[in-house]
Amino acid sequence: MIDRNFDMTMLHHAQEYGTELASRDNQRDQDMDEFERMSKLKWAEEAALKARMPHVYITKSPDPRVAVQGVVRLLCSSDPVFHVKSEADVVTNDLASKLEKMALATWLAAGRVRSDPVHYDVVRSATIFDEIVIGVNNTKDMIEHFTGEMKEVYEEIGRYAPVLYDVYDPRKGHPDWDMAGLKAYYREYEMYAYEIIDSWGEYGEAAIGEHKVGYSKYDKFLVSDMYLRKSRCVWFTGSDRVIWQGDLEYGFIPIVSTLVQGSRLHDKPEDQRESFLYTMKESGLWKRQNLSLTSLYTNIAQLGLQPVLMYEPGMDEEEMPEVNTDGPVAVIIRPKGSKLEPWITKGLIDESAYRGMELAERKGGESTIYRQVLGEPMSGQVAYSTYALLGASGRLPLVVIQRKCSWAIADAVRMGLRMLRLRGGNYTATGESVYAELAGKDIPKHIEIEARLEMKLPQDQLAMANTANLLRRDQMVSKRWLRENMLQVENSDEMDDEIMQEEAEAAAYMMYVKSKIMTPPPQPQMPPGGMPQGGMPMMPGGAGGMPMQPGGMPMMPEEGGVQGLPGGMATGGMQGPMEQPGVTMGGGGEM
Repeated sequence: MIDRNFDMTMLHHAQEYGTELASRDNQRDQDMDEFERMSKLKWAEEAALKARMPHVYITKSPDPRVAVQGVVRLLCSSDPVFHVKSEADVVTNDLASKLEKMALATWLAAGRVRSDPVHYDVVRSATIFDEIVIGVNNTKDMIEHFTGEMKEVYEEIGRYAPVLYDVYDPRKGHPDWDMAGLKAYYREYEMYAYEIIDSWGEYGEAAIGEHKVGYSKYDKFLVSDMYLRKSRCVWFTGSDRVIWQGDLEYGFIPIVSTLVQGSRLHDKPEDQRESFLYTMKESGLWKRQNLSLTSLYTNIAQLGLQPVLMYEPGMDEEEMPEVNTDGPVAVIIRPKGSKLEPWITKGLIDESAYRGMELAERKGGESTIYRQVLGEPMSGQVAYSTYALLGASGRLPLVVIQRKCSWAIADAVRMGLRMLRLRGGNYTATGESVYAELAGKDIPKHIEIEARLEMKLPQDQLAMANTANLLRRDQMVSKRWLRENMLQVENSDEMDDEIMQEEAEAAAYMMYVKSKIMTPPPQPQMPPGGMPQGGMPMMPGGAGGMPMQPGGMPMMPEEGGVQGLPGGMATGGMQGPMEQPGVTMGGGGEM
């Protein structure tokens, strides 16, 4: 039997605290809903406009979605780069490299588990909601806490992902900070009955039985979850039925929560968040764009896409013209005295409407991000330096988002490594092409880890490579700094090993080629007591009796004799058939 004697005072405190936080964030949640609708191009006035004008052609400006997608594509163009600061007495270079590799491997592996890279949702949440919430879990804890088939699932996940990171919807959570950081986090979420049982085992099963008699495992319940600095309380929302209550296993809230472009200098939560779409929403630019585009295309569809005829009846005429289309040519029969002429629709749209739309589009770009930064070409002849300058300056609105996303990722990974250290044991992680092994006891108690999300574009890579080459040539910075800060190389030490391996392979190949060149060709064997084929007696040292130099080249004869012959023999002292004119050596014809 399990002990279900919970601290009701703690429960009531958590309920009051959570209700206060949720009520405080009510307007914040409404604003976040509006930002999400803008990013999905869901116009609030669309339904009312269609009801009032059934034949209207609703046309919405894509600017909010293009801006959000542009930020995500730029900041997610590469994976995070992790850097652990080396300290001679605590973290050696070798340990720092292992920690960096484990950080990257666990982050990528968690993305594989959720079938979506974690930093993609980090950037999306930062851009749309201006708030990032990341939950951190040790997979070994999940294996212990879960039962049934989910236990087997997490055992398989634990083979390659020792830490799981998940990005929460900020609207379903309510953080509270003080000078020491996050002091409380309250969440409300829905769970099926079987999920509650899988998550809390006997505690969950007993709680559901007390809360609802005759439940089905597919019944859905609303659950409240309050984290305090050292404790946690989970209960069914709107009741006093506790699911689980107790101290936090690791002694800290396993959640990273941070604002992005907003500030806690303001009192109200809705004023503390400033979404990337905040200016476009509060200025009303998006609504004006939608109205202008809808009006324009409705007029074009109704009046501009088909010919419009103006009919003026004659005196006392009530008949309408008849159109006969039976023949190859359409014939219009009009009553005598009436007039039928085309209505000129030129200038159907007032020029001021075009200017208004252009102004709204320009202001929309100024309030979010310039389209040229996302790859839109500029009109006319534009120098490459202009493109480069605009591309660099146009990314300034992304600096805060880039920095705060990097902070949140680094905090989450630091928290994950801390869990591995406190839990102990040996861990392996595999993320894409990164494999890492690390023992929990090797992780330092205090670790300084940094993460960077870089915008990795082809033109930037070329410029960075050239700049890095110049800095290294003048020996202004180290190779490690250049690789990590300019070339986005995740592990500098591993790169050194790869370079040395390539150089060793190249040197070994050159030695092999040189040995082949230096080896003399095989010499023909002298038959016992006879002449080699061709009739030329072989002298010691090689062809023609010439001794060989290293490399296979014959040595030149010394003055007054031939090397390799007895000293008394001069170069002209040999007489015999070999010197007879007109006779080839070896029995041929005349030369």
